[in-house]
Amino acid sequence: VYSSVQARFEGTLDGTDATILKNEDDAENIGVQILDKTSTPMTFNDLQAWSAPVNLPTAEGVTELSMPFTARYIATAVPVKSGTVDATATFYLQYN
Repeated sequence: VYSSVQARFEGTLDGTDATILKNEDDAENIGVQILDKTSTPMTFNDLQAWSAPVNLPTAEGVTELSMPFTARYIATAVPVKSGTVDATATFYLQYN
């Protein structure tokens, strides 16, 4: 029986910073980060970079679970050129 779940992410990086996804659209010098529930940037493409575990519900009839992640834009150089930002991440879940 599983008691918790964790997530990790993969995607195309913007340079060598493993916490910034590359923008694939026309805005320049900007990337995307995904933050965990403590506002810490997640590391991409690292098989060991799992989020903190979230306990699975144990009460009968409870079927929903929240894993709070947020995304933010982050400048990768200056000047930042306005435009559309498009980045893709794949997430994986590990049940413990």
